[in-house]
Amino acid sequence: MELKINLDTEETNQLTEYLLEILNQQQKHFFPDHQTVDKPVSIGIYSETKLLGGILGRINDQSLYVSLLAINPNNQGNNLGTQLLRNIENVAVENRVINLLLSTRSYQALPFYQKNGFKVYGKLKDMPFLGVDTYYLVKRLKYV
Repeated sequence: MELKINLDTEETNQLTEYLLEILNQQQKHFFPDHQTVDKPVSIGIYSETKLLGGILGRINDQSLYVSLLAINPNNQGNNLGTQLLRNIENVAVENRVINLLLSTRSYQALPFYQKNGFKVYGKLKDMPFLGVDTYYLVKRLKYV
């Protein structure tokens, strides 16, 4: 047996696929009737052809993980972030998602997310580095 540490993207992708296959088999064993959902979501917001910002996420089963949300600083304060959150929430509900999840750092937009109905469920102090905290948030959804 050999332990191999690798930072190569191609080999990391191969390992990722292998590990996901193992986990998918385990899930099928315990939940044989469950159909796994795994798909990306991206929404851009434009003024004519100019990109002003956007939101990226991934639906995984009945959760949608928002990985990035950003608005060009020149366009902040115009409710564009709120529009993006509303739209990704609509996508989530259409896809039977019950958990809309994201994280933000202490210098970013915690009050903004709370104003939009997200609740903090976790906080890591000094993450990703000393003096910065990361907050983990969830918004529970009800689909029709």
